[in-house]
Amino acid sequence: PEWYLTQVLKWMENSSTFMEEKIQPIFDQAGQTISAKVDLCRGLVCVVQEKVASDASRMLYDDGLFCHLVEEVLQFEKDLRSHHSYPATLPGLLHILLEDAFLQKWLAVERKSEFLS
Repeated sequence: PEWYLTQVLKWMENSSTFMEEKIQPIFDQAGQTISAKVDLCRGLVCVVQEKVASDASRMLYDDGLFCHLVEEVLQFEKDLRSHHSYPATLPGLLHILLEDAFLQKWLAVERKSEFLS
């Protein structure tokens, strides 16, 4: 997951200036209150949500892969919110890991790692 999550963050970063300088003025002239940069990020996050949900389902039976996915999703969320001004009101990826099956797996892995420590 680190490859595609990192790639999406790079696309956001590389498109930021273009969105702010070229696209935002068009939105502003049209009287739109939409942030072009945030809207691009929102669209990319929607694509990644589908991929993460699919991957998480397949990784439920491998603790190592599932833990890696959790770490990558948490890092993606941190970068998305802190470096790309993505509003807290818009969904990111964390809610996927909070779905019942994934949350139960996450808690089980945490309990297992505490027991082994």
